[in-house]
Amino acid sequence: MLGLDQIVPTQADNEQFIVWGAIGLVLFTAVYLLSRIVTPWFFKSYRSLSTEDKRNWDDRYISNLHALSLLYLASKYVIFDEYFWKQGEVPVTLRTNGESYICMGISCSYFIVDFLVCAFHPSFGGFAILAHHVGSIITLVYAWHDRQGHFQIMFSMLMELTTPFINARWFLDKMGLKQSPLFVANGLVLILTWVVGRLYIFYPFYSTVFSLRHEWQLMSWRMGSILAIMPVVLLILNVIWFSKILRGALKVLGIGRAKSGKDLHKME
Repeated sequence: MLGLDQIVPTQADNEQFIVWGAIGLVLFTAVYLLSRIVTPWFFKSYRSLSTEDKRNWDDRYISNLHALSLLYLASKYVIFDEYFWKQGEVPVTLRTNGESYICMGISCSYFIVDFLVCAFHPSFGGFAILAHHVGSIITLVYAWHDRQGHFQIMFSMLMELTTPFINARWFLDKMGLKQSPLFVANGLVLILTWVVGRLYIFYPFYSTVFSLRHEWQLMSWRMGSILAIMPVVLLILNVIWFSKILRGALKVLGIGRAKSGKDLHKME
């Protein structure tokens, strides 16, 4: 049994959101800006890209950094640790710890930086990405302020499993490797991870949420509303984006006729 002293956050835990949010803002901004200086040393194809594509390339570095950070922290506490699963005096929906605040601080800072980048470069994802980022920032800030819903949010962060493969697809395309076996292999892995990490994941997610339905009344109305609406929106977006990925995969494999269009946008 987890006791109150093991679950209730201290002020130091709560401050981790601000500390790591500030660190994230500096780190993500620095990586984005330094990329244009460092990347040409290692990738000659970067130099021949348009200015818009160069900025997209730079932005995908911070996307990968954000995804890998969240995957480590979220998988640690949702999959490999019993912190959120053990019975205890505090309901699961109200449990937090220092790591959950760190995770949310990092994620919030990334969405702020990426929102600004995407706002200046609409071709990076358009309104859908901007709306996604605004919703994510609001959710994370309220979760920090209200100290609720950390388990559900960290569960949803496991969806970042697909991000490195989405970005790898874009990088390989811009490096002229779209016809290579590596591009095909990455595409197949992307489809697999998307099915598992962006579609199937909603089954255990909603099963867990349903099993905790008696705890929802303990949360504030705004966190309850956000956690009820945002996963549904994410599921809809994931299905739409998956249809685009599938059409792209069929085109690469030469199955059916695919319409020409823009590159697959970065999907967080």
